[in-house]
This record gives sequence, C-alpha cells and structure tokens, in this order.
Amino acid sequence: MSQQEFSIVGGLIRTGAPPLEEKADDTTLTKRELADFFEHAPISLHWAGPDGRILKTNQAELALLGYSREEYVGRPAAAFHQEPKAMNAALLRLARGEKVPPFESQLRCKDGAFKNVIIALNGLHENGRLQLVRCFTSDITRLRRQEALNAMLDTQLLHAARLAGMEEVASSVLHDVGNVLNSLNVSALMVVERVIHSRLDGLARVAELVRDHAGDLGQFVTTDAGGKKLPDYLKTLAGYWTEEKAALLGDLGRLTKCVSHIKDVVSRQQSLTGLSGHAESASVSDLIEDALALAAPGLEQLGVALRRDCPRDFALSVDRRKFMLILVNLISNARDSVLASAAAQREIVVRGELLPEGYARVDVRDNGLGIPAENLQRVFERGFTTKKNGHGFGLHSSALAARDLGGSLTVQSDGPERGAIFTVKIPLAPRSMKGSA
Repeated sequence: MSQQEFSIVGGLIRTGAPPLEEKADDTTLTKRELADFFEHAPISLHWAGPDGRILKTNQAELALLGYSREEYVGRPAAAFHQEPKAMNAALLRLARGEKVPPFESQLRCKDGAFKNVIIALNGLHENGRLQLVRCFTSDITRLRRQEALNAMLDTQLLHAARLAGMEEVASSVLHDVGNVLNSLNVSALMVVERVIHSRLDGLARVAELVRDHAGDLGQFVTTDAGGKKLPDYLKTLAGYWTEEKAALLGDLGRLTKCVSHIKDVVSRQQSLTGLSGHAESASVSDLIEDALALAAPGLEQLGVALRRDCPRDFALSVDRRKFMLILVNLISNARDSVLASAAAQREIVVRGELLPEGYARVDVRDNGLGIPAENLQRVFERGFTTKKNGHGFGLHSSALAARDLGGSLTVQSDGPERGAIFTVKIPLAPRSMKGSA
C-alpha cells in the first residue's frame, strides 16, 4: 500500500466519509476477521458511551487488569481509576468538543493492585454531541517500578558510604549514579514518548469502522474502495508495530545497561575494604560506545551531533569501573554544556588515540559554554561548580580516578562560548592503581 493510499484509508476511518469508487478486486475481509484483529490486538482498547460506561473491550485490556468481560463491560471506566476525577474531567472535555492530551493514571486490578498507565482518549461526535469515547491504554508499571528501584539504590549507596565513614567515596559514587540515573530517565522518557505517539491508534479506528458497518460489512470490504484497502491498511499497521517494538526493545536495552552500570557502581564499595581494583582488557572503542550509551542516550534527537573518532582501535587493560566513571562524567558535562549553549550546530566529539610509550588518550571535546580562564585551574577542585544545581564532585572524582589508574586528567578551553576539551591519559596496562577513587 502506498503512503497516499494509507493516508486515504486513515482519513476514511477517522471521519467515516464515503470513499471514492474504485474497481473491485478479490481482496476481502470478513467481519469475523476484523473483530478477531481488534480482540487480539497487543494494545489495550475499549469503547465507552458518552456517560463513560464501557461498551466493548479487548483481551489485552482484560489481561492487563485481570477482570472477566462480564466484570468489566458495562461499568463506568472512572470506577477503575484510583483517582476517578481525572477520567471524569477528561470525559467532560470530550463532551465539550475539546481535545484531551494523554495523561497518566492508575488503574485498579481485580486483585487489588494498581497499574500505572498512560491514557489516550478521543471522541466521536455527531451533530455536536458526543456519541462514543475511544480509549487507548499503555502500561508503564514496569517503568515506574524501575524508577523506584533507582531511588532505593541511591539511598542504599548513601547509607553504605556513611556507615563506612567515607564521605569522599560517597560523594564520588553517588555522583556517578546520578549521571547514570539522568541517562536512565532520558531513556525512560523516550519509551513514554514512543507509547504516547504510537501510530497504532489506527486499531481503534478499524474497530470503529467494523461497528459502523456491522450490518453490511461483507459488502463494504468487497465493493467499497476504502473497505478493499483494509487488509493492506492492517498490514501496514502490523509493520508499524514491528518497527515500534524494535525501537522500544532498543530503549529498554539502554535502560538495562544503565541498571547494570549502577550495579557495577554498587560493587565499587569493595574499595572501602582496601582491595585493589580489578583490571580487565577492553577495546577503547567499546568503552567509548558504552559511555556514550550511558551518558548521552537520545542526545542526537535533541539536535546534538555525536562523533566517535578512533582512527585505530586498540585494547587496554584497565579498571573498567574507574575508567567508565571518568568517561561518563566527561560526556555528561559535555552534554550539559552544549544543551545550555547558543551554538547553531552543537557537537560532541570523543576521540581515542594510542600514544607512544604505552599510553592511551581519550579526548572529549564540545562546542558548548566553554570555561573562563580564571576557572581552568579550579575545575578539578572538590566542591567547585558553575552549575546551578551542581555539587562539584564529578570532575574531582574523575581526576582522582585518573591518578589512581596511573594517568592524568586535563582541560583546555579558549574561554566562554568556545567549548572545552577534556583529556584523560592512562597507561595501556596497570602501573599504579590504588584501591579507591
């Protein structure tokens, strides 16, 4: 189906306008097939009357909440919301002909538990009066649970550090976790955005079309120009679902990587016992990619160009946790700097280079806010920051980690609005590694 044909069918389903006549072909879609498609759609859907009472739902919504069809259909949709006022207010807005933006709510399950969801509503009006409400429900319970887990990990890290009496370690570790949590939050918001702006809302329109042509569905899908396109339309929707599922799996993969990194940060508490860090062999390009995935997910969608520059890939033996702490901090600072700058073309470049005498060098360069000359000597001091909500631990802990790895961390900047280059230089193999950063 061409994009033009898809748009025509989409418009037909949205408006119910009669389609242009077209030569009949052998494509048919029975009422049973359309109803089966709606019933087994992977998205939770229901129709409600203008009073908010549920008229029809599908298996996905019943499975989400655990009710039988008899227990669910016929009841007011607001009765299943922990805060019914939001749903009732949305229905009133639809009745007035207003658009209702997607909103978050909590739905009560049959077992008494609650599901965190995003609700998207739209209405069918005739002669200015609301006739039907279409509801699209997306489950974000797992996302909210992950956020709660992150908060718990943050609290546990602080408690462990305080019990050990190691303020320096607590500040460094919590800052590292904070950077990863910021990245995790960006990835989580991307998941929510994908759900809210999903192109699968056409499923609800197909279901409405089935209802509107319940009496002549066979004739409609056999002879009607728009009806004959429904199989291809549904196939296109299935393609959208495949694309969106792949994108969501990618976002969830980044969420998993963030959580894994947080677990690594927790394991850094072993340094409190005086144990040496564990060196492992890793590709510098892999380390850079992992750091970018953690510190800058979705940044390119915000108009920031990310460049990886490794003319010659190479391996180094390094305490991965300490080296990732440095890279994540530097990339996070570069991200904040370019996002706050007025540069027309914002850019971050991460370059890895093999140096003579057995050293590796990684530069993180941005064209963001830059650093005044008077601050260049202070950026690595503990507690020094120019950020409104900063605490001045990130670069300080990164400098300590670089020193513990037997290397150094330096900075260059030509001044305000001229960007900055942070350079970490470490040996390819451990030379002098202390137990704590």
